[in-house]
Amino acid sequence: MKPPEDKTSNDQSYEPLVRGTPLPIQIARAIAERIRSGDLPPGSKVPSEPALAAQFGVSRATIREATRLLVGEQLLQAERGRGTFVRYEPHLWPVNTGLEELVSMTDLIERAGYKAGTQLLERRLVNPPAEVIKALDVAAGAQVGMLRRIRLADGVPVAYSLDYVKPDLFRMGDIMGMDATSSLLASLERATGKRITGAVTRIEPIAATPELVTALGVTKQQNLLLLRETYYVEHHEAVLYSENRINSELLSFYVRRTPMSQTPGPLTG
Repeated sequence: MKPPEDKTSNDQSYEPLVRGTPLPIQIARAIAERIRSGDLPPGSKVPSEPALAAQFGVSRATIREATRLLVGEQLLQAERGRGTFVRYEPHLWPVNTGLEELVSMTDLIERAGYKAGTQLLERRLVNPPAEVIKALDVAAGAQVGMLRRIRLADGVPVAYSLDYVKPDLFRMGDIMGMDATSSLLASLERATGKRITGAVTRIEPIAATPELVTALGVTKQQNLLLLRETYYVEHHEAVLYSENRINSELLSFYVRRTPMSQTPGPLTG
């Protein structure tokens, strides 16, 4: 397919930058919005570094970092000697999905139209922290199974997950044999012979640690979301405690609220 006419649109105006959020992230958001709105259509050439630096009133190094973020998110592609172009099939971030239904992170990503993937980093028995002991109701000093994973949307890291399960379930073949395509919730249902009936999720903002900067490709100034989730089978028996550290620039959530008469009651024993 022949690329469209090269138009750099150097006269575009952008929202003024504000204090707080790192400048490269603000600039990346502004350019991404131009792509979403169609002002920068697929195949079009992005204005040059000097032009963008002049428009935003920042250094070329700041523009270069913003462009790097957008290339990493597969919105832009850099071509040596030609410039930077909007991809013909750009990925429109963030993945925006609801939390009301009891579905896995894999399903949340795929329902938003992206291919979900997992990078399994570690799987072993560990001495759990206090919140895991409480959530899973295991004896102090007992070990639990732990999985450490990076969750992907179209190959881009969007979440860093720590999952804890009771040791008897962890030793089951379904859990020990999990690979990058396996569903942990489905494996737990097979191991217990019971259906996952509910979950409690707590959401809080966190700062990016050095480990998360490396794992998710974020900046150390970037704020993330932490989802602490406890999953239950029948009789309110906890089988899984998860901590998902989310890059909210790439994965965001919403919750639909309904009148009280339509709202399900709380989980009961």
